[in-house]
Amino acid sequence: MSEFEQPAATIPQPGANVLLLDRSPIFLTGLSHVFHDAGHSLLGAATAFDELKSLEIHITGTRNVILIIGPLLDTADAFAACRWAHERGDGLRVIFITRHAEDDRVQRTRRFWASAPAYPSRWR
Repeated sequence: MSEFEQPAATIPQPGANVLLLDRSPIFLTGLSHVFHDAGHSLLGAATAFDELKSLEIHITGTRNVILIIGPLLDTADAFAACRWAHERGDGLRVIFITRHAEDDRVQRTRRFWASAPAYPSRWR
């Protein structure tokens, strides 16, 4: 190993900045503790899409933001949150946890992204 290489365990990893969105306070509280204990920053938690939009001021200019959408959020609100994240154009990433994997809207979205050309570099 050269003097410039470090074992993966010693390379400092930047923490993520996390936004949570779900109707369940138990889900939000539990994930808040999990991410805090793992060394990540919680930028905010919201129980509705409108609340999420009000948190936008906290994420402007922040890097490594991940929006986690919980399984109890209405599917239409979850897709609205995905569109909002995409339209920001600043690389905000989304993890969409859903119990509606067989829902036609989810399947159409999966087919769309599977057939889409490679993501523009600004979305990576």
